[in-house]
Amino acid sequence: MKKIHLVLFLVNFLSISEAQIVQSSCEAPDSIINLYLEDAKRLAVRKYPNSGILIPEDHYLPILNLLIAVYNAENLTARDLVIDTYKIHTFPRPVMHELLIKVDTSYSWVMKWKNGEQITGNPNIDSLMNMYDLELKDYYDWRIGQYVLIRAQDPLNLIPLAGQFNSIDGIIAANLNSVIGDGNDIELDGNRLIFSYGYGDCPSGCISRLYWIFEVYPDCSVSHVGGSSYPLLTVDAGKDTSICYGSSVTLNALVFYGSTPYTCIWNTGDSVPLITVKPTDSTKYSVKVIDADGIIANDVISINVYSLPSIDLGIDTSIFIDDLITLDAGSGYSSYMWNNDSTTQIITIKGSSVGIGTHTYSVIVTDTNNCSNFDEIKITVKDVTGYFKETEENEMIKVYPIPSDGIIKFDCISKSHTEISIQVISMEGKVILSKYYESIPFRFTESFNLSEFSKGIYFVKFLSDDFIEVIKVIVE
Repeated sequence: MKKIHLVLFLVNFLSISEAQIVQSSCEAPDSIINLYLEDAKRLAVRKYPNSGILIPEDHYLPILNLLIAVYNAENLTARDLVIDTYKIHTFPRPVMHELLIKVDTSYSWVMKWKNGEQITGNPNIDSLMNMYDLELKDYYDWRIGQYVLIRAQDPLNLIPLAGQFNSIDGIIAANLNSVIGDGNDIELDGNRLIFSYGYGDCPSGCISRLYWIFEVYPDCSVSHVGGSSYPLLTVDAGKDTSICYGSSVTLNALVFYGSTPYTCIWNTGDSVPLITVKPTDSTKYSVKVIDADGIIANDVISINVYSLPSIDLGIDTSIFIDDLITLDAGSGYSSYMWNNDSTTQIITIKGSSVGIGTHTYSVIVTDTNNCSNFDEIKITVKDVTGYFKETEENEMIKVYPIPSDGIIKFDCISKSHTEISIQVISMEGKVILSKYYESIPFRFTESFNLSEFSKGIYFVKFLSDDFIEVIKVIVE
């Protein structure tokens, strides 16, 4: 027994010492195709168990190409071990040729099978036997019941076929003919084929295995990417995640098994397991790890990048102490946090409340992706200098600011006047702006924009049926 383990150790050493890509072909003579056709169909049934009784070509032909490519990769030492030395094929599970059927002898057609006759006279049975080229192989009179062994000439997906037999009167139970034990096998993992050699009391379940993993590329070239009798080299880059634009994330390539030291290569060019990235768009990061024996493991992690909320409080501005201004942070966000402790979308700033001077207002908004953005605005509150007149009847007229940068504001309180005319007159006596108002409210506010006119002195004339007032203003 010690000698056997020594040989297997040497085989294992050879199987993990290669990692190069060799040219191969997916074409082969019929004899080789037939040698691996059943393996391809069995792997297809494992992958597509509900594909139907007749296995579709588009399910098994791509797998057959993988098998043929490995067979033709004669420059790989590992290929010689699995093809020539150990002659590894798929373990016959599921069975693809034989059904063991328990029958009820009270049905007359069952006696045909008992007598060794292929044709039973039961149209459902005979149709299935003919359609799928099935053959009556044997009849068993056991103590536990009467059984018939049916064999298919070509590999079939026998699971749905057993289901069709089970629906026929006279069939007690149709099942795949069991295979006992364990042994060599081929497994499919994407475009990889995993050949395994089982040893150690395989009739009861192999105690140990040697593995050879081959990767087949679109041009049918092949590489031996790994294999061992111990757990295979594995790398885990972590679960896919999402971040907000401008954020960074730390990626950690966790390596399991294999032989140290490891070489770690990210598609960023980094060669250490732990890296920090700051993608501006949704990005996939891949990592390749090579162990001391040349075995390769790969993993990919996707980082989804959310856009930040869009927020614009506008440009810095100024108001007079008697004015107010509304700031809007935009709708649809899950939270708002202003630097004045407000938590609403909109806030109103009163010049008289905050006082003369420059004040900064900022807000942080957070959306449903938990992404936040920030904006701020400076608001300068100016003192009002201008013309002010108040009558004994508590009527008032106010013109400000004087001087002005072009915007002239009017504020009037009138108890008796229902209509008023306002004119702006140049130094030359020309009326450049004029507005007439009727049915004015108790308190009346208005503004004129003189910024399109030249700087200088202008006169504002207020005129009603019993009231005239002329005020000099300056535009700087």
